[in-house]
Amino acid sequence: ATATATATATATATAASTATAATMSGSDNGKKTITLANGVEIPTFGFGCAFGDWSSEGRTNKAIFSPEDAWTQVPRALRAGVRHLDTAFCYRTHRAIGATLGAAFRKGELKRDEVFVTTKVFHPAMPRLYGKTIDLKAPDVLETVQVQVRRDIYASLDELQLGWVDLLLVHWPGDFGSTDRAFNRRLRLLVWRVMEEALDRGMARAIGVSNFTEQHLADLAEDGAVVTPHVNQIEVNPYTQWTAIQEYCQANGVLVQAWSPMGSTGSSMLRDELLVALAEKYGKNPGQIVLRWLVQQDMGVLPRSSNEARIASNMDVFDFEISEADMAAITALTKGRSLTNPSPYDIA
Repeated sequence: ATATATATATATATAASTATAATMSGSDNGKKTITLANGVEIPTFGFGCAFGDWSSEGRTNKAIFSPEDAWTQVPRALRAGVRHLDTAFCYRTHRAIGATLGAAFRKGELKRDEVFVTTKVFHPAMPRLYGKTIDLKAPDVLETVQVQVRRDIYASLDELQLGWVDLLLVHWPGDFGSTDRAFNRRLRLLVWRVMEEALDRGMARAIGVSNFTEQHLADLAEDGAVVTPHVNQIEVNPYTQWTAIQEYCQANGVLVQAWSPMGSTGSSMLRDELLVALAEKYGKNPGQIVLRWLVQQDMGVLPRSSNEARIASNMDVFDFEISEADMAAITALTKGRSLTNPSPYDIA
């Protein structure tokens, strides 16, 4: 009887362990990767961890970000099969991400090398971000910026409770609306030196930038960057395309990652007649058409949804290919600008 009970208990424990591991498995679509210039494999799909209410009435009286949403959204993304979490120091979601991953590590549902974590530092100060930014108008910023960026990297790792991040990005190329190109070039090079230091010291496996134009990238190279950014994360979707940036990145081995790939909150893009027609043609939904259009151009993508089934379906784009003519038709939808977000070209 004892042997039978022991065998039963062992079988039950094994089944429970298998079931627990399965809760984090999802599909394999979240494991599809792109190889960066330094050989690091980055999942094609990431899950954006900036949460907030950016469309409802009265939102101007609220904080820009709502990090409390991460406690439900991040586990949901992992269950759907996401293996790349994209966050930033100013999003204030590090702790929820770290706690969620820590619990998954403890339960044996995930290992550290099975999840890719991106974060960003160096966001200019702005109202309702409540700290975690850098005042780029401060008179001594050129003397203090490296200390501040280094401090924010250390704080990010501490909040995430990780020994390193897989990708570390410069969030913006300068202060919004700043026109002093010479000053911004000096500032960007100082920040980039700290990023190179973080890479060299093993605090990040890859480093990159976000919202940089082709001129920002060319200036950085000309000014003496030792490491070419591995990634440039910019807004890209059928309505917002930065062709010159994309072409520069492709020519110089910089992966373009598309944030806001399906348009910003409240956007009508997914109701565009062409996208709706192509969705019917290919047996997909408009969002999947857009994401396939991006993936087919060898871009990484960072869609977000609060629905677990939709998160999984967003990644279900590897079983079809859009024709060359249809790819061109989607590309022709561009408005040549962002409809809701700052333009990277507004920073000198």
